[in-house]
Amino acid sequence: MPKIHTNGIKTYYEWIGEGPPLLLISGLGQSQQFWQHLTPLWSEQFRLLTFDNRGMGQTESPRLPYTVETLAQDALGLLDALALESVYLLGHSLGAAVAFEIARRQPRRVQKLMMVSGLYPGPQFVATSPQTVKAMTIGFGKFKHVIEQGVRVVTSPTFPTKQPQFFNQMVEARLQAKSMMGQVARQWAAGTAYLVTDKLKQPFNIPLSLVYGADDQIALPANGQNIQTRLPGTKLQLIPEAGHMVPLEQPVIFADLVKDWFRAE
Repeated sequence: MPKIHTNGIKTYYEWIGEGPPLLLISGLGQSQQFWQHLTPLWSEQFRLLTFDNRGMGQTESPRLPYTVETLAQDALGLLDALALESVYLLGHSLGAAVAFEIARRQPRRVQKLMMVSGLYPGPQFVATSPQTVKAMTIGFGKFKHVIEQGVRVVTSPTFPTKQPQFFNQMVEARLQAKSMMGQVARQWAAGTAYLVTDKLKQPFNIPLSLVYGADDQIALPANGQNIQTRLPGTKLQLIPEAGHMVPLEQPVIFADLVKDWFRAE
């Protein structure tokens, strides 16, 4: 399996498809397998680059504090190692913050950006309720009923009944994730620290699309509205019957949004 040195660690990555390069960045507690249900829907339009963030999947897991800036530098190191001058860029959840930091640091490397289920990158973020945070963050490697509650929090109210098989798969994946708690905690701390200062104080001119599940309890859609207020040219779209895991809950609708955004002139 392909691994490459990026920013001092060995990073696992995969290529699939043909076309202009589209880099996909996963969110909290997710490996590159997060995208496996979607890549077949995009592989004829894009050359898709997926990878495991540090600490996830098959990428090395140094026992050091994580920051969003470090995760962004890991991804930029991957682009350097693969000799990619610029890409389309899509990040989900924590990956949305990482994608935004990449674009903020090296705008020439990003042709277009899509942030999915992301918080406002600064203290003006619309906060998640403490009860929701608790249900989401304890839902790895715990008792099944606790994990089920965590999956319900990150998906829409209709998801467990409309897609019971997929719901059970998500629960089972978290049951098997007992060894991930340390890495998830480091990622959570990185995301929290990133919100201390307002990252939109400096100019940001990259074409930006924001996508939220209308039922998202983690990154409330009001975060997108606040970003759009600061960046008036930003496109904002809400997907009905979807929560924080909108790419998995509504894959066909989401896949079409991605194709429309990145292929539009």
